[in-house]
Formats: sequence, structure tokens, C-alpha cells
Amino acid sequence: MPPSHYPDLDDLDLARAVEAGDDAAREEVRRRFNPVAILLACHICARIAHRGRRCPGQGCEFAFVWVHLELLDHWAGRDAVAGSRPRRAQIVTWFRGARRGDSFADYVLGPAGQGQRGTVTEGRRAWNRARGLRVRANPSRDLQRRGQDAYLALLETPKLAAAARFLGLEQPERLRDWIDALFVDACETGLEDPIDTARVARYLCGRDPSAAVLRAVQTLAPAVDGMLARHWPAWYDDHLSQPRQHTRRGLRLDDLGEAEPS
Repeated sequence: MPPSHYPDLDDLDLARAVEAGDDAAREEVRRRFNPVAILLACHICARIAHRGRRCPGQGCEFAFVWVHLELLDHWAGRDAVAGSRPRRAQIVTWFRGARRGDSFADYVLGPAGQGQRGTVTEGRRAWNRARGLRVRANPSRDLQRRGQDAYLALLETPKLAAAARFLGLEQPERLRDWIDALFVDACETGLEDPIDTARVARYLCGRDPSAAVLRAVQTLAPAVDGMLARHWPAWYDDHLSQPRQHTRRGLRLDDLGEAEPS
């Protein structure tokens, strides 16, 4: 079908053309759903780079551009280039069985209009890749081997043990939860340096943590963070220290005026 006809195709027919390997159809996906990508990129950038405040969009110097490009690349797919793997187009995945209704835009926006589950995580990874940072919290081999014992040793301190019991985090395998929570926090702009206690508490304990939960996390989080820094300094630098240098910057954030939270 000639490229001039692509704007006339419905989403399902466009997905069929993408599945057939038509590069012009992929470009139509990028064009057609660009406004949706802008909307989601603003939402994700507000979350990971503006402490929940409004993202200005195209002029944003934080995460917007990288998240925007990531979304379009994910939706349209790509062939293998420069040693990278090919990427399956999400519009094909939607067409082949994941869809609800006949609108791809509704699908990618999700029930709440803020993206599907995992969209923010993928946006954060795109932000990290653009800066040469780790995209996942992958414990080193030695951290995997000795980490749980080190965590138990840390909890021999009565005050820390009490905080861990209160939070339900006294089991040695819960160190993995701490690693994930501290990594996610390091990769988003924070309200506290070096650890945004409220965010870590939400990750570990769910939404709207109580004042008592916040106090317990304030006690235990710096201790766990310090343990990781002492025992595994190279891992700590890659996964926690370097991201914080990008996101904390002395807790300064460009003035967005009196913008309301997104």
C-alpha cells in the first residue's frame, strides 16, 4: 500500500502492516501516536525528574526527550542496528491479543490514562541509558553470596533490629527489597539527600506510610545504605552513588514556578 494511504488506515490495519515489516507503517505509528507519547513522557518525566511537579515537555532538559523517544521506539519496533537487537513493535503485540478495543492509544494510556503498568520503569531505564547509568539493580556475585549475612549482622544492633521487625523486613532475603528500593530512589530526583525516605517507605511498605513507618525507615535506610557502601563499594558507586549525582545535585531543581503537581 502506498505510504500516502497510511493515515487512512485504522489502528488494526496499521498493526498488520507493521507486522509485515513495512518501514513506512512504522513511521506512521511514530507520527500518529506522537501526541500520546508526548503526554505520557510528560507524566513520566514529572515523576522521575521533577519530584512530581509539572514537566514543561519539549523544552525539558531532564528525562522528557529520552522517555519520548523510548516510547515511540517501543510502540513502532525496530530492526537490529549497530549491534543492537531487533525490537518487536508493541502495536503488533496489542494486535495479536493484548488489545482491549480497537484503539492502540487507549491501550498504551492504560485504564488511568497514565500509561500501562511498568511504563514509568521503562522510562526510568531510558533516562539511565542516556546517561550511561545502570538500568537495573543487579547485585554483584559477592553481594548475592554474602549480602544476607551482612544484613543479619547489621540487625544485631537492637535499634535497627526493632525498626526491621516493625517494618516486617527482618528476614535476610528482604535485603533484595532494600536494594531495589534504594536503586529506584537513587534514579529519581529526591526531596532528601541521599535518600528520599518517603519514597523508599512507599516502595517497601505500600502507599501512604504512617509517621511510625517513616521513622523506622529513617532509622534503617541509612544503615543499609552504609552497609552496601562499606562492603561493596564498586557496586555501590555504579548503582547508587552515580545516579544520585545526577538526581540530587545538592537538592537543587530548576525553578518551575508555582506549577501544580502533575
